[in-house]
Amino acid sequence: MAHFPQANTFVRAPRLNLRRPISIDFRIDQTNMVRGDLHVVSATGGRAQTAKPVPEGCLAELRIGSESGMIRGIAEMLPGRQTIHGWMQPFRFVALGDDDYDSLSKVLKAGSA
Repeated sequence: MAHFPQANTFVRAPRLNLRRPISIDFRIDQTNMVRGDLHVVSATGGRAQTAKPVPEGCLAELRIGSESGMIRGIAEMLPGRQTIHGWMQPFRFVALGDDDYDSLSKVLKAGSA
């Protein structure tokens, strides 16, 4: 069964600041992919550093290469901001498969231990 993470308006999902960034790819369409490093992740989304911005509001296929396994899903891109080292690009998960959700849960559990 697919997971469709929903943000609770009363309680913010705990964020995990990664000690070492994890590689992440955002595929916008067949020919446009943006690579980055995932720095912050939660059960509802995350924030990555990218070399160029991903358009706000677009849906992107994402791929995260974690030690717990590959995490694939769909993300909605939120407004990014430019930094000295590129762009800080936040996103929220729209859909994750069962295995992908399990891998994400393992990343969150390992980081909070």
